Amino acid sequence: MVLADALGPSGFPTTVSYDSRAFIINGSREFLLSGCVHYPRSTPSLWPKILKQTKEAGIDVVQTYVFWSVHQPNGPDDWVFDGNANIWSFLDECERAGLYVILRIGPYVCAEWSLGGIPVWVKDIPNIVFRDYNEAWLTAMGDFVTRFTKEALQRNIFAHQGGPVILSQIENEYGNVESAYANPAKYVSWAVGLAQGLTNKEPWLMCQQDDAPSTDNLVNTCNGFYCDNWIKPHLDSRNTPAGWTENWPGWFQNWGFPKPIRQAQDVAFSVARWVSRGGSLMTYYMWHGGTNFGRTSGGPLIVTSYDYDGSIDEYGNIKNPKYTHLQNLHLTLKQYAPVLMANPPDDGVLIQNNVYLSVYGKVGSPDCVAFLGNIGKGDESVSWNGKSYMVPGWSVSVLGGCNGKVTYNTATLPAVQDMPKKYAKVETTTNWQWWPEPIGIWDPQSAIVSDSPLEQVTTTHDKSDYLWYTVNLPAQSSPGSHVVTSNVWDVAFFYINSNFQGMAMSSSQKRVAVEVAAGQSTLNILSQTVGLANYGPHYEDMTRGIKGEVDFDDTNITLQVQGWVQQVGLKGERLHLWNNPSAVNWTKDTSAAGRPLTWWKADFATPAGSDTLAFDFANLGKGFAYVNGNALGRYWNITAVGNCVSCSEVLDHCDYRGAYVPGKCVCDCGVPSQRYYHVPRDWLAPPGNMNTLVIIEELGVSSFARVDIVVQV
Repeated sequence: MVLADALGPSGFPTTVSYDSRAFIINGSREFLLSGCVHYPRSTPSLWPKILKQTKEAGIDVVQTYVFWSVHQPNGPDDWVFDGNANIWSFLDECERAGLYVILRIGPYVCAEWSLGGIPVWVKDIPNIVFRDYNEAWLTAMGDFVTRFTKEALQRNIFAHQGGPVILSQIENEYGNVESAYANPAKYVSWAVGLAQGLTNKEPWLMCQQDDAPSTDNLVNTCNGFYCDNWIKPHLDSRNTPAGWTENWPGWFQNWGFPKPIRQAQDVAFSVARWVSRGGSLMTYYMWHGGTNFGRTSGGPLIVTSYDYDGSIDEYGNIKNPKYTHLQNLHLTLKQYAPVLMANPPDDGVLIQNNVYLSVYGKVGSPDCVAFLGNIGKGDESVSWNGKSYMVPGWSVSVLGGCNGKVTYNTATLPAVQDMPKKYAKVETTTNWQWWPEPIGIWDPQSAIVSDSPLEQVTTTHDKSDYLWYTVNLPAQSSPGSHVVTSNVWDVAFFYINSNFQGMAMSSSQKRVAVEVAAGQSTLNILSQTVGLANYGPHYEDMTRGIKGEVDFDDTNITLQVQGWVQQVGLKGERLHLWNNPSAVNWTKDTSAAGRPLTWWKADFATPAGSDTLAFDFANLGKGFAYVNGNALGRYWNITAVGNCVSCSEVLDHCDYRGAYVPGKCVCDCGVPSQRYYHVPRDWLAPPGNMNTLVIIEELGVSSFARVDIVVQV
């Protein structure tokens, strides 16, 4: 068997089409392996390394979303394409690495990205209904998709122009939520018409859209942990190939929860089952997850790391055994790609207990490959074609040549293993200084007065995570009281006057004991969003902040005529302290370490070398960090609850057999959900030179003696 020619863009115009078996590139059916890499979740200096490792793993295609909120953060005429928002440079890097691209223009992306990648200013458009046949939405979405695609065409990024983009996607997982809308079929038809009216030289994809229009050059695809059961119904109903746009090799992590792990054996099993039953395009979501820099994480309450247990970790380093195990699978499958693509799908026949057989090519010929798939948990000894095979539970054996030899088994891991990574200190922070953020209303002229608490996102326009709610409390004849909020999202910090009382997280009801002196006092509530929703229908109806009633002791204080005052953001944000530190007078000591809501800054030297760097924030509390004026993201030293082993033990502890679901295999309970925070070298001064770390610490900590810069070892 001769290896299939290496796939990748040639720089010359390329034709892309399809039949019911596969996508066809320049007249040849191609078996396509794809991996998701999101350009804004890494930085330009890391892109070449990540993409090189991707190509070396046997991946042919990089899949990425186009992030509307990244490119138009403040309005339809405010375009951003610099830094890690430079999608054009990213696509050039993909082409240089020999990788095709699937471009998911959306523009809704989900992706655990705040508001699903839709800019919050869209929410302010009058009478809008997100993702429905609604005039305001069609105008906003249509304008972005049209202008972006026309710019892409001018830059010659599509295959027919000699560029790397072989497939594009319109909308995203709409079929999962369309029942909540008034005119889903009309909207989907409009979206397809919009896309194909802009360019139709390459096929368009719609994922999770089984009722997609039966129009030429449109292919519906599957997303999920497993998609092999989807193949036959799809092929029976449509003359389009079986495409899998999201195979989830892990899962995202929430604050207060342990790290989700999906073992390499199960991921490989899902891929091999897909291929054995006739799949021709398979994409890992994510291959490299990266980092939710700034305020981009969705959820709410999704951590800053977006590692996703991908084969290339958050820092751009190979994660074994997963990377090598899947690389070996890719090379095996690509070796037999010609015979796979030359034959119709074989859904498999049950030959014993839970073992299914699929055969491609003529048995007895070297141009033959067979799959023995055991979907049970127990090992099975089977016979086929005069040979005996032991097929481990929940595994697929690839029989290259159909001659009795097991070329690859998904349950047999390679010897190489380096998960989890360890970290070593290479530098530390010095010269700590602090400035106190004012508590409550800090600029009466810009404050907003109302009769009851205002909805947060409508008030802040998401320019800040923070919104102050202030109200005068009934005069007390004796000290000691409590405040009850019936519904507050996502996090709220309670102060009486300027004294911190406690914190509440999203829930149906929270009771916070407060110390109120006799006489008049002011209740100051700092409400915080921790990532806007990224999944679900009707974002126009999404609300945050104080959403229910507020009681003080037994008195309902929700309605107070002109009694509530709101202040958007923090004063330090208004002053841009992260890149304008001279705007305030800093105190040069750490005496305020325990003070809540305090700005801190420190210096550190850039370590030598090229290793990817991270901060060790184990000694901080909760807040937001900036490096040399760049928004690193949210940090939170919150303990992961649960009963699980450490990540150093998890690969031996979890049983990969049986269907994976989020929460099946987790690790690092009892320690912070996230301790290390990626610091891109793109943001730092040359090695040996100094940098500035600025944080807003919301809770206060005991000491700033140790905030180190570390590398993986």
